[in-house]
Amino acid sequence: MCNYRLLLLSLFFSAMPGVETRLGAPLALVSCGVSGVIAAYIVSTLTGFLVYLLLERLENMLREKIPRAYALYSRFRRRLARRAGGVTSFLGVIGFVAVPLPGSGVWSGAILARLLGLGRLEALAALALGNMITVLIVTAAAALLSTTLP
Repeated sequence: MCNYRLLLLSLFFSAMPGVETRLGAPLALVSCGVSGVIAAYIVSTLTGFLVYLLLERLENMLREKIPRAYALYSRFRRRLARRAGGVTSFLGVIGFVAVPLPGSGVWSGAILARLLGLGRLEALAALALGNMITVLIVTAAAALLSTTLP
């Protein structure tokens, strides 16, 4: 039986910066089992991709409204992307999102993907893969703790 109030709370947490699926997935596991975890994963991943698209939009606004600031930002972004490199950037975003530590996750991973110059599909794939790894780690830990604790 699914506890829909707890599921909605877990989906809310899955979209929040900072806690994301680190809190949303275990709550979803308790509320609805695996289907709840899948829902939390989808919400979190889509939220990260929406952040990426919002940043893209903000860059375009900056380019139109404040060209000098955009030039500085663009130079910083090119330098960062050049240092990281193509495949390294993609794998770096996956690893950054996958590590279930404070400050990493799909929100900050979306910012990193944008700064590194990943395209939309690359960013979505990196965010989705990294988030899947996080969900697997956190859900496995929550399942192990729930079976070992009285």
